[in-house]
Amino acid sequence: MAASSVGSIGYGFVARCPECVLVEVSLSEQTSELNPAVVARKILRTIDGQTDTKMSYTYSKHYFHYMVKSNLVYLCMAEQSFSRRNCFQFLNDIAGRFETSFGERGATAGQYEMNEEFHRIMQNQMEFFSKHRDQTHQVKEEIDQVKDLLSKGIEKVIDRGEQIDLLVDRSQELSRDSYSFRRTSTDLKRAMMCQNLKMILIMTGGVVVALLLILMMFCGFNLKGC
Repeated sequence: MAASSVGSIGYGFVARCPECVLVEVSLSEQTSELNPAVVARKILRTIDGQTDTKMSYTYSKHYFHYMVKSNLVYLCMAEQSFSRRNCFQFLNDIAGRFETSFGERGATAGQYEMNEEFHRIMQNQMEFFSKHRDQTHQVKEEIDQVKDLLSKGIEKVIDRGEQIDLLVDRSQELSRDSYSFRRTSTDLKRAMMCQNLKMILIMTGGVVVALLLILMMFCGFNLKGC
């Protein structure tokens, strides 16, 4: 039964440039988005097999890591979340085991010539390195998780602080508005009282003047006739 490629090494081969695959192991299922064997062979055709090197390619949320050693290409595929260091430790281990098992045969061997002999060994090592993850990488992941939790906690505190500040500002604004309204109401009352008093005075004055005129009409200008 194939192992899941989630958080693990899902594919690998040992090959010779430009297209001769000597051993191939696939633990991941082929999908419409990703066919590891096809992608790996495309990468193989671009590699200079004469120069020892290490390289990584990204494709469809996966990394394809390879190393060239003694004219042979050792390649594996894993999800982007899986440790790059673990992948190259696996490739180094496979290179050592392959050289111990076959010596220089890989330089002249044909297509899949070592597959029957080496397939089980390579599969076991893929599973081993998938389970025994790089401790440094695990510690880093745990630290990142803690940082993320702390960040989320701080963000919540900040958001809560902003909400409190907003409520305080609104409370102060309502208090100012209430004070302004009370002051405006008091001023309006005073203005209305003054206006009413003026009207009363005017009306009283009018009545007094009218009475004086009536008296003057009947009693004379000096009011001596009354």
